[in-house]
Amino acid sequence: LVHQFNYSGRDVLIAVFDAGFNLNLPVFDSIKIIDTFDFVNNDPSVSSLIPAEVDHGTSVLSVIGGFAEGTLIGAAYNAGYLLAETEDYANENITEEYNWIAAAEWADSLGVDIISSSVGYLDWYDYPDINGLTAPITVAADIAVSRGISVFNSVGNERGCGNPDNCFFYATPPADGFGVIAVGAIDSLGNIAGFSSSGPTYDGRIKPDLVAMGVSVFTAIEDGSYRRRGGTSFSAPLAAGTAALMLDVDYSMTPGEIKEALIRSADRYDSPDTLYGYGLFDAFRASRILKIVPHEKVVIPVGQWREIAFEYSKPLNSFAELAAENIPVTAEFTHDWTSYGGTGSLYYFGLAEDIGTYNVNIILTLDRTGEPLLADTMAFPLRVAYRPGISAGPNPFTDSLTIYLTPAAGELTDISIHTMTGEKVRTDFTDTYNRGNGTIVWDGTNNRGIKVTPGVYIVVVRTIWTVEKIKVFKK
Repeated sequence: LVHQFNYSGRDVLIAVFDAGFNLNLPVFDSIKIIDTFDFVNNDPSVSSLIPAEVDHGTSVLSVIGGFAEGTLIGAAYNAGYLLAETEDYANENITEEYNWIAAAEWADSLGVDIISSSVGYLDWYDYPDINGLTAPITVAADIAVSRGISVFNSVGNERGCGNPDNCFFYATPPADGFGVIAVGAIDSLGNIAGFSSSGPTYDGRIKPDLVAMGVSVFTAIEDGSYRRRGGTSFSAPLAAGTAALMLDVDYSMTPGEIKEALIRSADRYDSPDTLYGYGLFDAFRASRILKIVPHEKVVIPVGQWREIAFEYSKPLNSFAELAAENIPVTAEFTHDWTSYGGTGSLYYFGLAEDIGTYNVNIILTLDRTGEPLLADTMAFPLRVAYRPGISAGPNPFTDSLTIYLTPAAGELTDISIHTMTGEKVRTDFTDTYNRGNGTIVWDGTNNRGIKVTPGVYIVVVRTIWTVEKIKVFKK
């Protein structure tokens, strides 16, 4: 669906860390390779004449960045790619962790946005080491996140023995990182794969963070043909590719925002566990293609007119309809297309008969095949209230000013006094706020306890529902 909106990862730079890659395949004819380096053999080439060396990396790369019309479409087929060979296919040793670290530094120096890594190390670790602080590769992965790089890693395939007492069972480094997004594997019915590693980390954190398709995933293989393969190695690039689509929609998103959006979109967000994590993410919801302003609560006092505007992107080859549910009966909702997208507006004049709170739903429905498809919804609270019960007096005043809040104004969140030029004079009213009767007393002093000079001042009162500015005069 995100592809239907014409997002494909353009201008996003992804680093894929694995063993070798065979790039001389039709599925990679259009892939944008920015740079490559083999950190195992210390040379620029990531290819090999040994099929086993390029087998795994080739399949992983096809899942995230391949493109063969009618056969295989990678999640982020229009992104740019840095390819690093960090895995020594013939040996398993801790040197591979340091290869990964060197690759992360190299990718960072080239401005990478996302690292997709389908590796994991356990032979020299025990479960107490899975704490996000022990494995060098894990520490490095979290450093990468702190530098603005989203890091996705397969959670591991270690649960296959079914008994945590007799096998490793748990997430493998660097999947135990605090900022690393560890991805588990499910099948096409949404069931967790029997091999997909479990959490929690030794210090009690949920892992995996998310799950994606990792059973019978359609991939390219090194000889140019295609095969369905299984493993969390293939769920991780699907998640990383989705992050690239999110950055294509909004490049300002940080790794923390990307992780939070993916988690909030997932089907187990309200009840995460140590097998599925927060569950299967929804790429469309996480990508925030439906841009609605405002996202926060809206207050319309009785007697005031308001337009609340909404904006969203136009899908390709699709008809879209925007609708609003649970709005005041006297409100009007309009919806118009432009050549590039759609807009909607909720028009309303506050009436006394509509007083109350409405949990408004904005609903976007697509029609691509003759069947309506619920694309997304966005909800926000709209409150119709009496004019805010906020006042101040006496005005003008000589010694002190009392600010009054009625219950209709809502709970106080902040109050400040400003000069006419905007300079803050007083910000702390902790000792003078009487919550019981809703009054705040200003004794005419600034933050240093010195009496202010006579003149005009602006009292800014913020509550959970409104912001009111009152002009007062001190004699």
